[in-house]
Amino acid sequence: SEVLDHYEEGTFTPRVEDVSGNTNGSITYANNGGLYTKIGRLVHIVMVMVVTDIPSSGTCSLADTDGFFVGGLPFTINDTVGREPTFNVAGDAWNTSINYRATTGFGTVDRTRISLSINDTNGYRPFKHAEVTATATIRLSGTYMV
Repeated sequence: SEVLDHYEEGTFTPRVEDVSGNTNGSITYANNGGLYTKIGRLVHIVMVMVVTDIPSSGTCSLADTDGFFVGGLPFTINDTVGREPTFNVAGDAWNTSINYRATTGFGTVDRTRISLSINDTNGYRPFKHAEVTATATIRLSGTYMV
């Protein structure tokens, strides 16, 4: 048995990213905050993000068909088990075409971000920028390894 050699708690600021990992300073949030607990190599996060405006141009040029990523995790996701970690996702004020569909987050290995996906008739597909409306809320929690 190994001794746990590290325990840490803290905060982080989640943010919207495009597929290339760019952010846009003109994206506005009513709230975006997260908490984490790191025990050894395991990191558990909980966060909420209330997005009020995402411009379709700029450094983070999110077109309506672009995927939707949540970046700014406190630590880089490690590929220890050969798979991306999954995260619980809940939200409201999303486009009505996706309300009541299963939504999940997939951690991006070797990055500090999560890709949001929706389960529709063809299986999981990327969550699109057009499916986020003004005052959309994203709540997310999960555990990953570093």
